[in-house]
Amino acid sequence: MIGIKLKIKLERIYFIFSLLLALAIAMQIEYIFFGIANFLPLIMILFIFLVIFLFCLINFDYVTRREFFFLYTYLFLISIFFLMWSNYINLNLFTRTSAFLIYIILSCFVINHLLNRLNPHHLYLSFLMGIIFSTVVLIAEFLFRVINPSMAIKGDLSTISNQPSPGGLEIGLDFFESKAFYAYKYSSIMFYDSNYVGLFALSILICTYFLAFKFRFNLLYVLLIFTNSLLVFLSFSRSAIFSMFIISLFYIILYLYNNKKWFLLIFSLFSLFSLFSLSLFNILLFISSDESFITKISIFSSMKKFFDFDVLNMLFGYGLLDGGYAISYQEGKYAHALVPVLLGQIGIIGLLVYLISFTIMCFKSGTHGIVLLFSFLITGISLVDPWQIIYFWSALYMLHLKKIPDYTLLNKHKDL
Repeated sequence: MIGIKLKIKLERIYFIFSLLLALAIAMQIEYIFFGIANFLPLIMILFIFLVIFLFCLINFDYVTRREFFFLYTYLFLISIFFLMWSNYINLNLFTRTSAFLIYIILSCFVINHLLNRLNPHHLYLSFLMGIIFSTVVLIAEFLFRVINPSMAIKGDLSTISNQPSPGGLEIGLDFFESKAFYAYKYSSIMFYDSNYVGLFALSILICTYFLAFKFRFNLLYVLLIFTNSLLVFLSFSRSAIFSMFIISLFYIILYLYNNKKWFLLIFSLFSLFSLFSLSLFNILLFISSDESFITKISIFSSMKKFFDFDVLNMLFGYGLLDGGYAISYQEGKYAHALVPVLLGQIGIIGLLVYLISFTIMCFKSGTHGIVLLFSFLITGISLVDPWQIIYFWSALYMLHLKKIPDYTLLNKHKDL
């Protein structure tokens, strides 16, 4: 009896931890936390890990063998990378690089550990609250960015022509073709560039679609889907907007297929094909003249620099800070795209470990996990932060909720 009560109390503690972690992930605001967006998640992850460690001292079996294996394997891999980097990066860069890598590994360990110990109701509720927390913060981020376009916390507006008028945001047909919209991208209070905001909102959007398809659409899910779709568009991240468009079409088709709306399904597919065919020329014309797209071509063209690296650097990269600039179209410029960034940071071995690990995680999460992977790779062609915790949080939650039968969450847990 005492053991059951203790288990219930621990489950409640973990539920509170999962809510606090979801809130911390949502509150990634560089403007407040010394220019470090992941400051709150980092503090929360370290605190929860310390609690887990203390529980292990009391009861060693509290952490499963699989969890130990995951933690030891990845920490062992990190130690090899540290050893390879130790000859050419100073103590400051070494410390900051190691902090990033350990943060991601501990994040995956802690999130998975929490979710393994939540009952179905608390698992669902903490996921939903995380989505709501993030949506609210994203709305606040957008309002601040539009009201203060000249703030450009880390951007240099002196180089931007066609600056936005003091009257506020005006989106015309030539808005994305001009440089004016960069003022609304670099004024984000969350991240350096609102491209990161777009992918963050896109991850939350996919999580909401997951809940809607698993537990049926309701007014709350529809409202969250509409709001986060709008937030992705208002991030002005073209890669995120493109991904959202493809994802939305996929989910419309999936909904019609699941509900056996055959006429609407065929009509939708025909309409989409016709619209794409008619718009193809204009799309190609816009892309060919888009400076951002031309820059990305230059970045991928510069990947030949990778073969000029030393063998050790080809295998293990230059570390998470300097490595982001190792493969770039211009000296001193950040590489932006996912593959060049990871190759420069952690080399070919790190790239393979990262992509294989995340791909397995997403595939285990089912259809929606694969959609998350697709959005990550598409936006990764433009600008992506590989070390953003929201991707792993989303994939792990969907993985755990996928295992739960829909009817289970309808049962009330009277003992909680």
